[in-house]
Amino acid sequence: MAAPTITDEREEGQPTMTRARRRARASVAAMNQVPDGTSGRPDRRYLVTTDHGDVVVSVNPAAGGLDADLLTLEAATPATTAGIELATPLRAFGAKMLDLIEIQGISDVGVSPGLRDMLMREKATQDLKRIERFARAVAAPE
Repeated sequence: MAAPTITDEREEGQPTMTRARRRARASVAAMNQVPDGTSGRPDRRYLVTTDHGDVVVSVNPAAGGLDADLLTLEAATPATTAGIELATPLRAFGAKMLDLIEIQGISDVGVSPGLRDMLMREKATQDLKRIERFARAVAAPE
C-alpha cells in the first residue's frame, strides 16, 4: 500500500503548511471530538462527595470560567454516575474548580493578574458552597 501524499492546498501568496503542523492540527482536531462526532470540548463530569451526600457535577462546555451556568448539579443515582470512576471529596474539588475555571477561560475579563486570581478563587468558593447546598437539599427529608 502506498503512503498517502500531502497535496499543496495553499492560496496564492500563502506559505505552505509543514507536514508536522498538519499532523499537529489533525491531532488537536481529534482531541476536540466529542462522542457524537461534533467538534467541541469533551464532556466533563465529576462525582463529588459531601457530608450530606454525593453530587454529580457536569461542566457546561459553552460557558466561560466565571459564568453562572458553568456547573450543572444532579443527585447521584446509578444512572447519573454511570461512567464516573472516581469520587472526589468536596474539599479536594476546590483545587479542581480553579483548574476548571482556568480551562473554561476568563480571557474576556481584562484585569490585573492579582484581581484575576481573586475572581477565580471567589467563583470557586461560590460553586463549592452551591454544591454543598444542593447536597443538603437533596438529602433533606420532604
